[in-house]
Amino acid sequence: MKKMAWAFIATATLVLAAGTAANAAYSYGYVWDRSADFALAPITNPDNDSQGNAVWRCAYSTGGSFTYQSGAKWYQQTGTALIWDSSWFGGGAVWARANDKTPVAWGSAMVYASQSGVSASYAPLVQWINPAGNGTVVEINGTLTRSTTVGTSNYDFAAVWYDASANTYTAVAPGSVASTLYSTTSIFTFNAVTLTLDAGDFIQFGIKPHAPAGGDYITMEDNITITYIPEPATVVLLSAGTVAMLRRRRA
Repeated sequence: MKKMAWAFIATATLVLAAGTAANAAYSYGYVWDRSADFALAPITNPDNDSQGNAVWRCAYSTGGSFTYQSGAKWYQQTGTALIWDSSWFGGGAVWARANDKTPVAWGSAMVYASQSGVSASYAPLVQWINPAGNGTVVEINGTLTRSTTVGTSNYDFAAVWYDASANTYTAVAPGSVASTLYSTTSIFTFNAVTLTLDAGDFIQFGIKPHAPAGGDYITMEDNITITYIPEPATVVLLSAGTVAMLRRRRA
């Protein structure tokens, strides 16, 4: 009985130590919010969070099929990183494909735009790259919203989880990858969606119209928070270790 009790305790300790090493920078309840992190210096892509870890990557995809078509999808790629444009068309600073080129991203928004037909194949992507190592459990809350549109093209939206070990892209939640009408404003709502991620995994959001004309554009607000929460397996293991210790004392 004593040997079994100590085995439980030792296992629990090892798991906790591994988790602590991987996630040392973050406490339970830590929140990643792109709009807040966007304001932090220095200007980098991926953008750092408040702990100084590279988390938010703004990129664009090239080509790929739509959700209603066969073949590799437009959102099933890591994309090419956007660059910093300090005065996009003489206005504010954004992440852009090139100087005064679309797509662009800033704060909590991304914009697809067809510039005289040249950028019709480029779709904006925003990625949250897991900075906390293996077994990281997060909760996703918030909404994807279309705020402005020029044109009448229906569009795809995607919120996917990239599993680095399997090299697969999976919908974050049922319905989080779909086509919708151009008139849709409330795209998708995340209500305490929980995911477990490992090192190299990321969560990705994007949007792409089906048949844009020259000069069309669409803006998607990604008002999303990602919260670090305890790993259920670790909590269970801790409980098992505690019970084992109590039994040992009684014995």
